[in-house]
Amino acid sequence: MIRLNLLPPEIKEDIAYAKKNAALYQLLIKLFALFVVMAAVVGVVGYVTYTNQKIAEEEKNVSESQLASWKNTEKDAKDFASRLNLVSKISADKLDWQLVINELAAATPANVKLLSFDFTTTTGTNRVGLTGQALSNTDIGTFRELLSKSKLFQYVDIESTSAASDSTNSGRKVISFKITMNLNLTEAKK
Repeated sequence: MIRLNLLPPEIKEDIAYAKKNAALYQLLIKLFALFVVMAAVVGVVGYVTYTNQKIAEEEKNVSESQLASWKNTEKDAKDFASRLNLVSKISADKLDWQLVINELAAATPANVKLLSFDFTTTTGTNRVGLTGQALSNTDIGTFRELLSKSKLFQYVDIESTSAASDSTNSGRKVISFKITMNLNLTEAKK
């Protein structure tokens, strides 16, 4: 098919110019649409990046506060453990005085009266001193033997004896004595 253009040259130029303008206009619309799409993509990427940064900062702040609270918790736990150890140590050093007094009562013969009880703690030893009165030296010896047989008392020694008068009955003659011994701490803490 043959095309003949019989239009005057001015109109031909206007038509060619209009076709070029239409092509440029379409190119401009395409470029504008591409620019809008690119701006939207950049905006979405920027928003996502900004949101992720905020979330990361929040998580960092939360983790720092948790770390600080965990340090406080760890410090509190160590403090509590040291207090618990102190309580355990104090209760481990506590003597069962009821046991000691009951053992003394069980070992005391009928003719022996105890007047005083001393407890002296030095490094490594816990010395007990007893003073009292008895009717005879045999009663004092029996008392010493009964104390020696006890698991609570070790190294029972009669320190001194002397003649005296009974503190409650001044007419009666008695023998005053002093006995010293070590206290077995492992048995006294049971």
